[in-house]
Amino acid sequence: ITAVGSSQRSSGAKKMTLQKKILTIVAVTIALIALLLCFVFDLALGNEFLTAGTVHLNLQQFVLLVFIFGLSIMLVVYLLIDRLVTSHLVQLSKIIKNISTTGNLSARVVMNGSDEFSKLIEAINEMLAAMEQSQNRLKYLSLHDSLTGLYNRAYLEQEMNCLARNSNAPIGIIYCDVDGLKSINDTMGHAMGDNVLLAFAIILKETLRSSDIVARIGGDEFVALLPRSDERATANACARLRETLDRYNAGDPEVPLRTSIGYAVGHGEQVNMSELLQQADRNMYRDKLQRRRKLKIISCTGTINE
Repeated sequence: ITAVGSSQRSSGAKKMTLQKKILTIVAVTIALIALLLCFVFDLALGNEFLTAGTVHLNLQQFVLLVFIFGLSIMLVVYLLIDRLVTSHLVQLSKIIKNISTTGNLSARVVMNGSDEFSKLIEAINEMLAAMEQSQNRLKYLSLHDSLTGLYNRAYLEQEMNCLARNSNAPIGIIYCDVDGLKSINDTMGHAMGDNVLLAFAIILKETLRSSDIVARIGGDEFVALLPRSDERATANACARLRETLDRYNAGDPEVPLRTSIGYAVGHGEQVNMSELLQQADRNMYRDKLQRRRKLKIISCTGTINE
């Protein structure tokens, strides 16, 4: 462990940060210029340039040499700073601009640079990851119901329009309404009402196919979109749903699930999905009325009392 720690310290000591590199360059430049100035004054005060007729000419030549040498040093400093700083910033700005233009927040910045640029790139990538996560969360919330996790009306309508344009196969729609939800909320609290909705959402997902699109479009209203389902397949799906509800209620839950179910099936090209949804809605209300009449008849005979 000691050996590993010492090797890490030695490797860390060898690395020069960008700030240290620039300070080193500036210090070396100042030292060279100071050395040249000292050399100039030493020559001017010495005997080399005291000879008449040669002092002025040699000083001019030497000043020109110092000027050229100073310019060379400044050029080298500029190129080094450009390589250490400017080129990386230009490259980084191009990458970020490309990400901004494409909107691809899953992209990451990959660059070779000094420690400071590595930290900057790491911070930018962390920011992109956080933005991507927020974007995915917002996208999920815009297309899903926050309570049940099912799709919402916006996603359902989007899929309905897509199927209407691109599918020649029959399409089934099942419209469901959870009966008595308002009474449950008023008498047992909204938490119990939420539990009832969650239970029904789970039943829908477990009963229908994975390719079916299940959405909660209102407080107590659910719609299932069944691609490639004719009259028989859609009716069978409703029958399976009824059987699953009966099994659930047979388990003596705290609040039984009572639902009204209606369906409609569209055939051929260019199906009017809005009319199909309305037809399924009307059939659901017919089922609701029939069930209410049935309950009234049973109540009058004294078999049950609700």
